[in-house]
Amino acid sequence: MQPKRLVDAVPVPNGDAPANISSEGRRSFDDARESVRQARLQGVGIFDPAHPLRIYPFELRFLSRRRPPDRWVIDLSAGDNLLRDPQTYYLIPNVEGRLFVAKEYVPLFVSKGWRLA
Repeated sequence: MQPKRLVDAVPVPNGDAPANISSEGRRSFDDARESVRQARLQGVGIFDPAHPLRIYPFELRFLSRRRPPDRWVIDLSAGDNLLRDPQTYYLIPNVEGRLFVAKEYVPLFVSKGWRLA
């Protein structure tokens, strides 16, 4: 069942999926995270130690615009209810554990129990 309201698509804190997410949607999300984790562990693709990705595309964008990051970030591996400051995204060690939230959607997340760190 697809969410009917935007707020229904917001995950609740502590690692739970949105209430109305389909099992297929949850499986796709989990599969994508697992694929990135496996690539990192195996050192392939952007994680190849011989040819590592030194800067992510979104980092290049905020450097070229000469503006700091402005998307809040959730550490999916932390299992807490914190929306972390945009400029601390790099403290989350694994890219598959980062969920970025545009500042205009932060109030929706706060209404679901997330709090600003």
